[in-house]
Amino acid sequence: MASGLSTMLQAFFGLGAVILALLTSFLYADRAETRDGSILYGKIIGARDGNLTFETDYAGLIHIPLEHLTSLSSSDSLSI
Repeated sequence: MASGLSTMLQAFFGLGAVILALLTSFLYADRAETRDGSILYGKIIGARDGNLTFETDYAGLIHIPLEHLTSLSSSDSLSI
């Protein structure tokens, strides 16, 4: 019985560690929100020629027209 409880506790703490890692990546990621309500998490690369270049783990580099953005936030300082 004790080994079953130990295995269950290990699984519980392992799952907790995974959830904490995912939450941390969202807390420290840059965030871009567009007029259609889309929210992207990733890294702001820069802005040029009226487009924001944003990098995500799942879609790579994305170019978003600046007029489509409603908010932008970063854990790093941004220069405008």
